[in-house]
Parts: sequence; C-alpha cells; structure tokens
Amino acid sequence: MRNSANHRRDRGSVLLLTMLLTGLLAMLASSFGSSARSQLGAAGDVKNEVHADFAVQSGLEFAQRQLLLDPDWAGTGATPVTLPGGGSFAVSASRSGEQHLLSVDGVSGSGAGEARVEATLQVDGGNSTADKALVFLGKELSLENVHINGDFILADKLGVVMDYQHSGEGGTWVPGGPASIEPFTLSWMNMNDTLFKYTDTVYVGSGSQEQKISSKVYMPAWDLNEYLGSEPGRVVLNTGGLYENVTYQDQVVFHLAPGEALTLRKCRFLGGIVVYCERSHDLRGPARNQVWIRDCTIGTGSAPHVGFIGPAVELGLAAESGEGSHVCFTNHECGQQHCCINGKKGGSQIHGFSFLHSMEYLSGLLVHGQLFVVNEMEHFSTSNIIYHNQVGLNPPPGIQTVNGSDEVRIEQLREVY
Repeated sequence: MRNSANHRRDRGSVLLLTMLLTGLLAMLASSFGSSARSQLGAAGDVKNEVHADFAVQSGLEFAQRQLLLDPDWAGTGATPVTLPGGGSFAVSASRSGEQHLLSVDGVSGSGAGEARVEATLQVDGGNSTADKALVFLGKELSLENVHINGDFILADKLGVVMDYQHSGEGGTWVPGGPASIEPFTLSWMNMNDTLFKYTDTVYVGSGSQEQKISSKVYMPAWDLNEYLGSEPGRVVLNTGGLYENVTYQDQVVFHLAPGEALTLRKCRFLGGIVVYCERSHDLRGPARNQVWIRDCTIGTGSAPHVGFIGPAVELGLAAESGEGSHVCFTNHECGQQHCCINGKKGGSQIHGFSFLHSMEYLSGLLVHGQLFVVNEMEHFSTSNIIYHNQVGLNPPPGIQTVNGSDEVRIEQLREVY
C-alpha cells in the first residue's frame, strides 16, 4: 500500500513539474512572439519613415528643376506626383522677389509614413540668351534706322552682366560687364518683338515693346582652340591683309597675330568666318584684331551655323578701295561726317551665329541668325538683324549660350515633425 501511495505521489510531482514547464514555455513563446511582432512593427515604421523621407527629397529636387525652368512655378497643385517605386510628394511654392518659399510633403507607398520639409531657396535667374536676336553687353551703343526682328537684350546697367572667364582647361561665368556705361542712343528703331532692359529708360518709344528685367545676362562661353585643327570643310589662314573678290565654300579660320588687321571686300565666305583668339585674351580689354568688310557674304545659316565668330574682333566698314578702314572714320578728311555710313553703300550679309568684340561705322548690314556684341556698337545704321531659331538654339562648336535660369541655392531647410 505504501509503495502504491509513493508511486502516486511521484506521478503527481511529475505532472505538476510538466505543467509548470509547459506554462513557462508558453509564457516564453508568447513573450518572444510579442517581441518579434513589436520589432517587425518598429521595422515597418522605420521603413515607412525612410520611404517618406525619400519622397520628400525627390520633391525638393523636382522643385529645384522646375524653378530653373520657370521662376514663377507655384508648385504641384492639388494632385501629388506619384513616384515609380511607390509613394508620392506634393509641393507648394510662393515667391518673394528672388526668394522662393517651399513646403514639400512626402508620403510612403503604404500611406503610413509621412514627412515634411520647408525650405527657402534663392533663384539666380539668368536671362535666356539663346532666343534673342541681339544681345549687347557693352558700354557704348548708337543705333540709327535699324530693324530688329526678334528680341533684344540691352545691358544698360552696371553689374548685370556675367562674363565668361577661362581657368586652365575649363572656364566659368564671373561677375563682369563694362566698367562704365555711356548713354545709349537708339533712333528711328523698328522692333518686331521685345526690348529687355535694366533701367526705366524708354528707348524705342513703345512701352509695350520694352520690358524691365533684373536677372543677369550671360556672355557666351567660348573656346576657339578646336577651330585650329585641320579637318574636311575647314581652311586655316595665317595671313591678314587684303582679300578681294575671293570665294571660299569651306569654313575659314583666320589665325592672325595680335594687332594684325584684315580687309575683306567683295568676298564670299560661305562656310562662315572664325577669327581666332587665345583663351587667355581679356575680351573687356582692347580688340585683338580689326577686320573691315565691304560687299561680302559670310555664312549661309546652315549647320554648324558659323556666321562671324570673332570675340576679340572690332568689325567695321572697309573703304571702297585699298587696304584698311576709310580715313574719314577718324579724321573726316573728306569733309562729310560719317560719310561712309550714310545710305546702304558697303552692305554685307552675315548668316549664322556672330560673336564680336565691337562693331563700328557699319551700314547696310544684314545679320540673319544671332548677334552678340561685348563692348561697343557705334554708328551702326540702316541695317537689319533677324533672329533665326535654329541658329540660336544650336550654336556652333566652341560656343555655349545660356538658355534660361542657371542656379538654385537652398538657403534654409527645416524638417517639420
């Protein structure tokens, strides 16, 4: 009987121990599952947060690109932008002068994660020069009886021009422009489009055709070294002097010594003209070379759109005979002031992209394409400048023009919790 009782007590002890162990294991399993679920939930929350942050960053980059294209961009509107990998962002934008205030909301793909940032951006809106017929960046300007078919940028205020400056193999735009500005004269002008200016001065007389701007205007980036290379369709000439009654079907590059002059009379340069200058040459200093033209056809306007590229060239009207400029340009020994610019005598045509240091005493000139002048444009009369969009939007090799705004800077960035 005693053995039987002891056996029953032992079985009861084992059963109790088993129940205790089972309960303990159940508690451990429940605790582990709860911990795992908690960790998985926390991981899911982090994932949603990260996705929302990525959406916000995408929205901020998107807003910067939009402001480069359109400084007055007001945001994405009521419909958020959906991202390819899931998630979305919405941007609201407002403008105060050159500053832009942004609010960017990002949402994860599941919708459970949300993030927001607020930013203050500075937009330095460079005026587009690619769509202008004439861009004048200099200090002296006198136009008379000139027809401009296209837009015209007139930098009539100090500090609004960015010059291109070479540094080593590359280059960059730096604050530049002329050191001083003489009063500009535009008389008997005929403009089909808009004159963009920086002051309240009325030039043409039609307020609807004149628009005051504040964004800076940029000199073309230029590098003429590649034009010295030999290739089919190009002729490199190392001699200045007089060229008369000659025709070149190919592009002609004049590699002249500093100070060497060139007279072109009754010539046809159908591939356009490039007058080389070193990258180290300061375009704001004196002209490197003088070129005088009369009764010439330069360029055709077809690709690669080379008209007259001479950023260090002073271009003027050649005398009817001989070599060099007309004596009355400076001394008026003929007794008639500006005799050689009255009427349409000496008219030439330039088709394509043209980039010059200065233009002086020219009459009867047709420029069909696009024209940039760095320093002076004096006594320019009875001429036509006509914009050609294929030239403006596709400048020649070695030339880069600014097509719209160029920089957006983030001045303040705040995360909103």
